Amino acid sequence: LLMGALTVHDSDPKPLMVLCTVCGSLIIFALLTGALYSMLQHIASKFRKKFAFFLSHHRTAAASYARLLRMELRQRGSQFNAFLDSDHLTDLSRLFSYVSSDTQTFVLLATPHVLKRKWCMGEVVMAHIAKVDTVVLSFPDFDPPDEFFIRNYVRLVPEIKELSMYGLGLLEVHDALRWLSTVTSYPISSNFSKEAVAATVGQLTHTVPQDLPQGHTTEYAILADPENMEAMATAEVLGKFLTGLIPERGQSPRIFTADSNVSRTDTRLILVCSQDCFRSKHIARWLLQA
Repeated sequence: LLMGALTVHDSDPKPLMVLCTVCGSLIIFALLTGALYSMLQHIASKFRKKFAFFLSHHRTAAASYARLLRMELRQRGSQFNAFLDSDHLTDLSRLFSYVSSDTQTFVLLATPHVLKRKWCMGEVVMAHIAKVDTVVLSFPDFDPPDEFFIRNYVRLVPEIKELSMYGLGLLEVHDALRWLSTVTSYPISSNFSKEAVAATVGQLTHTVPQDLPQGHTTEYAILADPENMEAMATAEVLGKFLTGLIPERGQSPRIFTADSNVSRTDTRLILVCSQDCFRSKHIARWLLQA
């Protein structure tokens, strides 16, 4: 348009000059705005944390729950990616740097003995030192550290001294234990349910779950001790994996709850064997029904 306008003969060139000046200014402004936006995006990416959440947990007590939590967080949005050591930790010497440098929110899955685990305690200490936003998910039977526990910590967990090689001394450990009681805490119900997990994810992300279409269930059913939270979390994780693997792709296995019963349509049963599961009255009932 501008090149065509330059070829037009006009007795008064002033309007044409004004038009060319305005259009040229707009083009330059657009180019500068685009360059500035790209630069700001680049700078922001340098400061944006790699992980929205760091899931600190005692593997024996909450590995499956942590896995399920990570899967549910991702389902709320790709921005809610979470660090899980079994997925992301390839160099133990970098563990604490993931907490201090790459994490937006540190989440402690507070099961009864998590604070007696050297590495979990080190993660808590680093979150405190680096002033990382922290949330405690308080599981049943978890007791927040009191002064007696703090004063006797080195006797209860003698291997904590090994963290000194990472610059974390007993003073930092004691300070972090006292600080832990001041951070945001959400209780985890002893009655495991998908709805309870969804509510916890909502508290962490400040979002509500999307109404996803429910696939039809198949003849596959997963049995787990309803009174064992970790076993139920394992069943949920297994169910999510099986959804893409069973012959009827896209259909979900049925995960039994305490009120469920084995029916004629449940022709393929998968039993999650957890500690004392065969003492469960629910497991015994289902096996007899099968």
